[in-house]
Amino acid sequence: GATSKDLTLAKLNKPYVVDGELRVDGEATRAAVLTIAEGAALQFNDEGIVRVGGYNPAKVVAKDVTFDKLLSNWHGLHFSGTSTVELENLTISGVSADDYPLEFEENVTGSAKKITIKGSGKGARSCNSKVKLEAVKPLEKCD
Repeated sequence: GATSKDLTLAKLNKPYVVDGELRVDGEATRAAVLTIAEGAALQFNDEGIVRVGGYNPAKVVAKDVTFDKLLSNWHGLHFSGTSTVELENLTISGVSADDYPLEFEENVTGSAKKITIKGSGKGARSCNSKVKLEAVKPLEKCD
């Protein structure tokens, strides 16, 4: 699903299951903020992907969150446009070998700390220096 409004995902006793695309893209004059509560877990189907930003401002705040596949590999977290990130202590696993598990495009800002990527053919990809990266493993830079 998609949201142009603020959304908070609370910690549940079971993972959130994302079927397809989870898109966060605000309105022209106001960012949509997705806050994922500490300790929450999200599982994605084979078409699963998180897209943040693009046409309008958006922000994601997540600390101590797990992102994983449900049954088969998914497509990762992709930040673009004027999106902002505050990510800390995330585990991302089960992403397709063809996709970057975590990708920051040119105009994305914020910080990503202590990100662990497991079971993927690629690492996190940062195409800019506007996101402060600390202990993001593995990490790939754009050419």
